[in-house]
Amino acid sequence: MNKLNLGLLTLLALVLFGCGDFWNPKEPEVKKINDKNETNETNTERTPSLQRKILIESQTVVSQLSLGRIESNATAIEISLMGTRTSPQFTAVFDQAYQSSWTRRYCVSESCKTCTRFIECFDEDLHGQCIHQYRERTEDLIAPLLFNKSIDQLSIKIRIGQKSYSLGEVVDNQGETLVTRFTLAKDMQFESNEIFLEVTAEPNQGMVPVGFLGLGNCAGTGKPAFQSGGPTASDQVLNQERIEYRVSVVVENLTR
Repeated sequence: MNKLNLGLLTLLALVLFGCGDFWNPKEPEVKKINDKNETNETNTERTPSLQRKILIESQTVVSQLSLGRIESNATAIEISLMGTRTSPQFTAVFDQAYQSSWTRRYCVSESCKTCTRFIECFDEDLHGQCIHQYRERTEDLIAPLLFNKSIDQLSIKIRIGQKSYSLGEVVDNQGETLVTRFTLAKDMQFESNEIFLEVTAEPNQGMVPVGFLGLGNCAGTGKPAFQSGGPTASDQVLNQERIEYRVSVVVENLTR
């Protein structure tokens, strides 16, 4: 009887401990990892991404510059710019002394009892000093443009079709350098797919006479054969500042 009980206990132990794997099957861990990776790859392929493309780099804009045709998936453009302001410079009016000359006529008459009246005339050369007044154009003043105004007040704009826009929102302003971001709305594509940068000319301050301006205190003016030794050439110069921008532009395209 004891031998029978011992055999039953041994058989029960073999069933419980030797065949335990039958009751605890392993999870398909590799399969789960593969399923997760496949799901991530699918999501990555469907997620949109932004690609940045350089349109222009360090180009000068004085009046107008085309940025080319913008693709329909473009979402924004980033504009980096610097500028220089060129201002015409003139001297103050100054005097220059020269010698002037003119003639004076006088006549001498003689008479006698036995002859007719005799008159003889002479021209006398006279000299004096004459003041000429001048103004000259000097070397232009060229200085860095400071971006200390509102972006709406800048002379450079974006043109799409027939509409003009400011440069968008300021991303960074270091005084002499400015970075802006302009968002491209969908309705802008209907205007035109070509974008321009346009610079509005600075106000015209009129014409400035240079060279000979006239005579100051001058001996002999209005006299016969009046001459003055100084130059009398003159000209008119436009008094208008000019702003020149140096621009780099990057476009952001949405890709899938």
